[in-house]
Amino acid sequence: YYSCTEGGGYVASEDMFINDVEDQSALQEILTKIYTDTNYPVVIMPPHVMKALLKYAPKDKLQIMSPSQTSDILHNNVSLAEQFKPNQKIELLRYLIKEPANASTTTPATAALSSSSSAQSQSALAPWPASAARHVLDLPLLLLANNKFVRFLPPNKTKTVYLVEKEYMSLFSSDALQSSQFINPEFPKDLFQILKKFDFQSKYSTAFYFLYSNPKSQIQHKKSRYNN
Repeated sequence: YYSCTEGGGYVASEDMFINDVEDQSALQEILTKIYTDTNYPVVIMPPHVMKALLKYAPKDKLQIMSPSQTSDILHNNVSLAEQFKPNQKIELLRYLIKEPANASTTTPATAALSSSSSAQSQSALAPWPASAARHVLDLPLLLLANNKFVRFLPPNKTKTVYLVEKEYMSLFSSDALQSSQFINPEFPKDLFQILKKFDFQSKYSTAFYFLYSNPKSQIQHKKSRYNN
């Protein structure tokens, strides 16, 4: 199989790391850069080719890119995450914390990695979204209202990040939004919903403080137990 790593060349099926995400997508480009920049023999394999390969190759022998594996690479090369453009960082965050098709199981590729760390093994065993929180710990992928990306850190090591739904952002002054750590108003809604989950907050991730409005338009505060 042809690998684009280190100028290109052919690698055996047991050595390749398969990028099987949608062809020519932003995520495909992001994952290819992460793996090639760290010298993994990447083979870009469109989904239809991957489907054909699985008819002949043992699935548990293939090394397919996964959020857990990608997270481990980034934790050892944090500067890689910092190199991406804002929209790429958002796409990478979505990949790392999205709910898997079957959240109660782990992928064969993750189990097959011989270089898996103990942290990765713990992540693979943890249920989503707790495992997703581990994936982004220490990575600068959280977009704030001041358009800066900050790292996801344990609550005892960082300032509180205020989660405010976009329609209620107007209740806060621009000075408050810039001086405190408010989530960016354009932060994708699907990712916002994941950050709100207690299991995501309670395991490893940043101390979040969720602000919302009741039917009488009075501001209410809901604080995670992990922030006490």
